[in-house]
Amino acid sequence: MHGYTFVYRQQGVQEGFFAKLFMGMILTSIAFLFVSIFILPRILDRSIADTEALIQLYGE
Repeated sequence: MHGYTFVYRQQGVQEGFFAKLFMGMILTSIAFLFVSIFILPRILDRSIADTEALIQLYGE
C-alpha cells in the first residue's frame, strides 16, 4: 500500500534521496528485465550453435 501511494501520489516529482534511489532501482530492474528477455536468448542461441559446430568439427 505504501509503495502504491509513493508511486502514484499526485504531488508532482518525487524528491529526496530515498525516492530517487527507489526510482533508480525500478529503472535498473526494468533494464535487467529487458536484457534478460530480448538480448540474452540471442546470445545464448548463438553460443550453443557455435559450441555444437565445434563439437562436430573436433568431436567430443
